[in-house]
Amino acid sequence: WSITVHKSVGTLFNNIIINATKSENGGVNNANYFRWLYSGITTAKSGAYVANPIEFNPFMDCLYEDSIGEGLYE
Repeated sequence: WSITVHKSVGTLFNNIIINATKSENGGVNNANYFRWLYSGITTAKSGAYVANPIEFNPFMDCLYEDSIGEGLYE
């Protein structure tokens, strides 16, 4: 069986599997994605399994620069 998270809200299931994959521009780093994921997970009574989780951290798009400069430790 398969059902969307939107339709599952308000219903409880023994075990669920959520496919956490979104499209590349699907907004996985905004609050709506996490609300959607939370809504899906809270429909489980005993087991919730997340398939294809997206790794996300606050530094994933940061560019690091060495600001010390050359010659300082020579």
